[in-house]
Amino acid sequence: MTGEAPETGRGPEPGLPSQGREVSLRTGVAIFLAVVLAVAVAGSAIGYRFFWTPRQPSQADVAIARWQAEAEKDPKSIVAWTEWGVALYEKGQRQEAIEKLSRAVQLEPRAARARYYLGAAYIDEGRYDEAIKVLKEILTRDINNPLVFTQIARAYEGKKDYQTALQNLDYIIEFIDPSLTEVHYQRGEVLEKMGKRAEAIEAYRKSASLDPEYKPAADALRRLGQKVPRPEEVLPGAPPVFHGGTGK
Repeated sequence: MTGEAPETGRGPEPGLPSQGREVSLRTGVAIFLAVVLAVAVAGSAIGYRFFWTPRQPSQADVAIARWQAEAEKDPKSIVAWTEWGVALYEKGQRQEAIEKLSRAVQLEPRAARARYYLGAAYIDEGRYDEAIKVLKEILTRDINNPLVFTQIARAYEGKKDYQTALQNLDYIIEFIDPSLTEVHYQRGEVLEKMGKRAEAIEAYRKSASLDPEYKPAADALRRLGQKVPRPEEVLPGAPPVFHGGTGK
């Protein structure tokens, strides 16, 4: 016969895959698809858990919704407008809080709680003169309220009128209660801003001695290179500690 027999052991024609390569390719594609499917399933589970599960409302959100409903039901309710404003303030929504608290004060100019939080919100917004005016009105009926004096001191501190801020804090210590931890700490802050380092240290030390666990005073003393009083160094029989706050 004149025809040539096919050569044995010859490789595949150029450009054509072998049977083994076809199997490997199919296996790789199958593995890839399986991985994609697994990732998709996991992603769906994670997405459902973190994005589609209903979030529980915060206490502030619950309070806001409650008092908003009360104010809408009774637009003349001083309590509703006050507590709606307080809830907004505590959530950090200062502008909205000012609006609601101002409404409460319009309804009842003697509403001390509404005035107090309104003054605090004004201070946070840098509206110091408005804060002082609102807060001082409370003192015409409650001259012994240390919380109001601390907020007025904050307003003057914001105005950089440190001397007047200090006078308000000294009034608390001399005429109302000398054992208020936060008042001594605030006094230290003002003195430090006035450049009176030694007096500031003494105020911080007094604050920390009243309550060795009061972190702001301890941190201030450490920052100024001073020793922080240990709990056992506090004299027994000391009066109970009261921390200033937002009047709650």
